[in-house]
Amino acid sequence: MEQLAELKAILHSKRANTYYLEKLKPNSKIKGDPIRHEWVSCLLLHSFISQNSDDWLHRLAKGEIDERILKETIIKDDTHQVLKNLPNSAKLIMWLVVSHHRLPLDMQNSNHWQGEEAFSIEATLKNIQQSWGYENRRDEEEYKGLIDKCFEFNHGLLSNSPKWMKNIKKWSHRMIGTLDLLEESINDGSYRVVLHHARLALMLGDHNYSSQNADSSWSDTTGLFANTDSKSKELKQKLDEHLCGVMASALKTIHLLPAFEQEPPMARENRYIKRASPKAYAWQDKAVKKIEEIMDSKSKKGFFAVNMASTGCGKTFANAKVMKAVSEDKRSTYRKTSYPSYNR
Repeated sequence: MEQLAELKAILHSKRANTYYLEKLKPNSKIKGDPIRHEWVSCLLLHSFISQNSDDWLHRLAKGEIDERILKETIIKDDTHQVLKNLPNSAKLIMWLVVSHHRLPLDMQNSNHWQGEEAFSIEATLKNIQQSWGYENRRDEEEYKGLIDKCFEFNHGLLSNSPKWMKNIKKWSHRMIGTLDLLEESINDGSYRVVLHHARLALMLGDHNYSSQNADSSWSDTTGLFANTDSKSKELKQKLDEHLCGVMASALKTIHLLPAFEQEPPMARENRYIKRASPKAYAWQDKAVKKIEEIMDSKSKKGFFAVNMASTGCGKTFANAKVMKAVSEDKRSTYRKTSYPSYNR
């Protein structure tokens, strides 16, 4: 999970293009990008991987990034499916890149995909295209007039940043060391949980670091920026600073995840939970009784619940009572297991 999240964070470099940099300027009238930065990042990464898909991580680990080749080979065809036919390691990285702000959605045919099954990461990625929420095409003439700027990198990319390159090499090397585990997760399906938590950490990391002031001690070696100050509208965080900052913030979140399983204190013998629910919330006790019948059976079973109801229906107390019913001692409102418990 660490390797996936950190590599995604550090590879998210679309903001180097001319259009985005113009949008950051004070008093800029530009609103939306013709192509969103998630998709351009995927195009750049696809360009790099396509040079030799067998050794793409090893090239990253050595810092062998030729910006000239990337710029010359990047695909600008808006129908090209850049998320197909990738190495397994790249599939997981690409999913995190393309989904770190929003989940992909076929904007024109959303109903067509209802009930469509995808039993693998490859099946998930193969249909995703630029039109799935990654383009602003309300004015076709304006779109055609601006799209080329999304592929202009007049200031280069980020290979001139020593700190960025250091992290690229570090996390690529670590990813290589965990490829066996990655393949195992693909085979047994556990990659879904890994991606879910990695995406969570990345989104929190991006939100958290973006809200902070620029690092005044950061040495600018690229002339590229990631964002602006919300009040002054002046340029704020350098691009490599932002990516390294998001990476570090996401890593902290990942390191905290085990605490949800191991460290929360138990609440035992809570008298409010032991009481019968008021008549209006009698459904709480009915649910608990049914669950207790299942939990008392000899065969061991897992437990997953989705509790959906409007505000004021009694979900909070119901969840606490359910947690007590499934706890090992039948008294605690926290159950320690070998996997995190999800409560929605």
